[in-house]
Amino acid sequence: MLLSGEQLDSTFQRKIGFCEQTDIHDESSTIREAFELSALLRQHSSISRAEKIEYVQTILEMLDLVEIQDVSKFWLSLSTLYDIPS
Repeated sequence: MLLSGEQLDSTFQRKIGFCEQTDIHDESSTIREAFELSALLRQHSSISRAEKIEYVQTILEMLDLVEIQDVSKFWLSLSTLYDIPS
């Protein structure tokens, strides 16, 4: 498979992700829960559950989302849409 004319290497799936705006995650799930579900489903079965959850923490820190990790995605969407203060 090619991306921008370049052959994809074996690390491609670890470098890119896709999240639809209208994903099928439960809208009442928190940001952390959504990341955890994605990590548990997408990462290889040879990776332990603990390592997957640890990776989620790393990503939340990298994206500066730790402070709002327990906010419902639904509330976050509404507050963004309607500029509701947190």
